[in-house]
Amino acid sequence: RTHHYPFRLVPPAAMLEYVQELCESEGVAVEAGVLPLVVRAGGGSPRDTLSLLDQLIAGSDRDADDHVLVNYERAVA
Repeated sequence: RTHHYPFRLVPPAAMLEYVQELCESEGVAVEAGVLPLVVRAGGGSPRDTLSLLDQLIAGSDRDADDHVLVNYERAVA
């Protein structure tokens, strides 16, 4: 037997709102323009979007207070 799960892609506006809230709650500073790039690259898939964001956070620098800052140049690269 098989089950059919009708997964749907998440609209960009909802995904953008979610990743903004996620970054705020985790204390990750993100420069303007980064999150729309991440959402677009994720293509509506929550898993892919969060994976891309996680990779950017992991490769980002920390400031003097040990807070992560994801800059636009890194996101574009």
